[in-house]
Amino acid sequence: MAEIRPLQSEEIPLLEEFLYQAIFIPQGLAPLSRRILKESDLEMYIKDFRQQLMTAMLDLLKVKGSPSVPLSVSKDNPAAHFYKRLGFVTVEEREDDYLMLCRL
Repeated sequence: MAEIRPLQSEEIPLLEEFLYQAIFIPQGLAPLSRRILKESDLEMYIKDFRQQLMTAMLDLLKVKGSPSVPLSVSKDNPAAHFYKRLGFVTVEEREDDYLMLCRL
């Protein structure tokens, strides 16, 4: 299982940049203001790295006995590739999104 080390204060600006770049904006819509990074609802994402967090969550769900984890992701969202790398497979292709499943 991955170990998540404490965030160093000098890493916060870089992590904030990663978070801003990871915000999915559908084609044709204007990018969001960088002020969105200061929203209290996003604070948890600034503190942890996406892959380490997802891997730790999947490991925990497996230990707790969950057989699988479903999610849906927009077809034009690059995060679909991220989920595939984590072991998610597309079980249903719908009009605008994919229903994906990771068997644990």
